[in-house]
Amino acid sequence: MIHNKPLQANQIQQRMSGIALIEAMLALGVVMAAVVGVLWFNATILGASAGGRVNSAGMLAAQAKLEELRNTPFAAIAGGNDVVAFDSPGFVGQASVSVNRCWSVQPLQHGGAAVPDIVRVIVSAVARGTACDTSDANAPVRLVSLLAKSDPRLAAQNSIANAPADGKGKLVSAYTPPAGADAPQPTPAGFNIITKDGVVVAVTSPSGGPALVSDDGSSLKFATISGNIMFDGARTAAEFGKLLMRIEGNAMCRVYYPAYNPATPTATVPPTITDGGSTTMAYVQYACVVADGWRRSISVLTGNVDEKVCVGYPAMQPEDDTVDVLESSGRQYVGRKAGATAGEWVWEGVRGASDGSAAIGSVCSSADATGCWANDNANGTRGWVPGGHHYFVMNKSAGLCADRIETVGGAIDIASAGQSSVGRSLYTNYFFRNPHKVYCTNDKAYTNTLPPIPDDEEFTTSDCYSYTKISGFINQNTGIVVNGNQIVFGSSSPYYAPCRAMGAYGNFGGGYVCGFPENATTSLTPFLSGYTFTPGSYSGLSPLSKPLDFVRKSFALGSAGGTCAAGTLQWAIGGTTCQGAVAQANNGGKATVYSTASGAYGNGTASFSCGASGWGSTPDASPVATCSLTDPPPVVQTCSTFTVAGAQQKSGNKVATVTMDGGTCSASPNKTQYTCTKSNVAYGSTHQLTHVYQGTSTSKLATVPSNGNCAGTVAVNFP
Repeated sequence: MIHNKPLQANQIQQRMSGIALIEAMLALGVVMAAVVGVLWFNATILGASAGGRVNSAGMLAAQAKLEELRNTPFAAIAGGNDVVAFDSPGFVGQASVSVNRCWSVQPLQHGGAAVPDIVRVIVSAVARGTACDTSDANAPVRLVSLLAKSDPRLAAQNSIANAPADGKGKLVSAYTPPAGADAPQPTPAGFNIITKDGVVVAVTSPSGGPALVSDDGSSLKFATISGNIMFDGARTAAEFGKLLMRIEGNAMCRVYYPAYNPATPTATVPPTITDGGSTTMAYVQYACVVADGWRRSISVLTGNVDEKVCVGYPAMQPEDDTVDVLESSGRQYVGRKAGATAGEWVWEGVRGASDGSAAIGSVCSSADATGCWANDNANGTRGWVPGGHHYFVMNKSAGLCADRIETVGGAIDIASAGQSSVGRSLYTNYFFRNPHKVYCTNDKAYTNTLPPIPDDEEFTTSDCYSYTKISGFINQNTGIVVNGNQIVFGSSSPYYAPCRAMGAYGNFGGGYVCGFPENATTSLTPFLSGYTFTPGSYSGLSPLSKPLDFVRKSFALGSAGGTCAAGTLQWAIGGTTCQGAVAQANNGGKATVYSTASGAYGNGTASFSCGASGWGSTPDASPVATCSLTDPPPVVQTCSTFTVAGAQQKSGNKVATVTMDGGTCSASPNKTQYTCTKSNVAYGSTHQLTHVYQGTSTSKLATVPSNGNCAGTVAVNFP
């Protein structure tokens, strides 16, 4: 049995005191938990903010170092590391931020070899106290860039100039034309213009790759820069595959084989021209599309550390100067002009146009079949770009760029594929007025008061000569034999306008380039005694009206007296008459006529010339005509030049020698190849070559083609 006893007053008071203490302790625990949560939340937020500030500071530090390296002389660019501190204004109590910054410089690999004059730079930044390693792809800040040996001062100044150096528009890696766009309009350089509703919206690569597009809805303006990359010596397809063209900004380039024929637009190896012996120059074409206002650089990288690239033209090399002033892998396009305020100078880039008329270099296309050079591999060809911006690739051990260009061009001028008697017209002229390391892009109203960029020895007023180029092709009808050096160009300009012809002529045609002053509208008229040009001239040429150069101003060369008709020609010697058929020819052409004994006519040969009044009434004095009723001795057909080439033995300093009976032989620079030539050899005849190596003599025979294909080279390899 349980009895309930009432509590006394003091007992109740004690019980109540115990309850108050427990409640107070519980309340304190709740408050402490809340305070800890708030502190944890604040710590998390502050930690995230600090991490963000470290990353932001790291990005600023990395970008600053990259710009610093861009403005560093190329030879002085090197890796390193440091600590960068930033003040932290704003929230009270935030400390300054410090980051560890590191950067490395690596050679760029291309074609299995280091690319000369270009490096790969990596800049990383991490929180201070953390190891900085540029190879760590997971670093919070990591910037990668390529730096080329061009002009770092100009590159730095371009980056802070008053207008974007990359030009207007936008470069995209892939492009799909908008719905309703017109059919692509091809340009001579191979790019396609995309229009919609009369507005140019893009220029695309023929391969369907990158495209230059308008970024503001206006009609896209662009310019095309074309030219050739020349090689000292022949090149294989594999060697050509190592070639790399690098361009900066809103621009794109394509390097391609010249189109010999629209039906077969590509070749298997870069074509060559030759002097008929060991001197050979191979070449390919390139074309670049750049945005309006673009002022960056174009560089050529060969993938061969033993080679160098040359720009400019031979006359720019000072005499007795051992510094190769033409050596440069790239060419900078930049200029300045007077601003609106007195004493102000603003940057000026390449000027573009929406219709494709802003162009440098005359490019042959299938639409110009009558105005381009003949489709001829040995005598230089529709693949050349008169008036373009050219590059010359040569071995570093071959001397100065200017000397080698003159040597190669001069050798081909003197004799090539039997054309020496015609007078090949100065292949060296192909580099006439070829721009140097800097091409001035100023508005054409510039004057010689243009100041040089401070502390810069390359960009001066000499790079801004006030000439606009006019270039094109001179096509030649079969049968006309002329010397291209005899073509004279006249103009209505009161100022000196230098012109140069180039090419093979003979039956092959050629090209030309002229430089005209900016301050006068002019005309251009070619002259050659006894011949006509169609059109006779180009008039109303106003340099200030063109964004860049006048291109594809081509002429067709014809005879002043028309043509000589096909028919039968007769000649008589000693009472015996001969006659033979002759095909139609142009004034200045020649024909060899053969007569076969038939009835009253005898056997013989004679040469006749086509003049203004028709075929000559008597045979030419040379070669001497023949005509007889008796069978003449068989005519032996000969090659004026027979060439044999191949491999010869070499081991260290031990080098073989190769000789040819009655011929002349020479070895390649590395002594592993030889070339022999012999003059006036009969079709189908054989000729002995002797290879001597360490006292051992080996002989082989080389046979002249019986079909009269004298332009080729017969291969004979030793041992």
